[in-house]
Amino acid sequence: MGPLAGYAGKEVAVAVIEEAAAELRGRSNRKWAVMLLAFIVGIAATVIVIKRRGGTLPIENDPRWTEMTDAKLGA
Repeated sequence: MGPLAGYAGKEVAVAVIEEAAAELRGRSNRKWAVMLLAFIVGIAATVIVIKRRGGTLPIENDPRWTEMTDAKLGA
């Protein structure tokens, strides 16, 4: 990522966080920033949980998933 893209990304992140803070304090009637921030935090938490579990999703370890995918592949 180039320096311009990094700078723009930081500016956008700061703007979203400031708008979310204004919404939470009641200084703004718009609700998009709080929802966006909650979505991003949820994605980050999901990534952390998946990495701590060894990088696999629980469904990949389920024998029913293996049976279903093997049947589709003709194995």
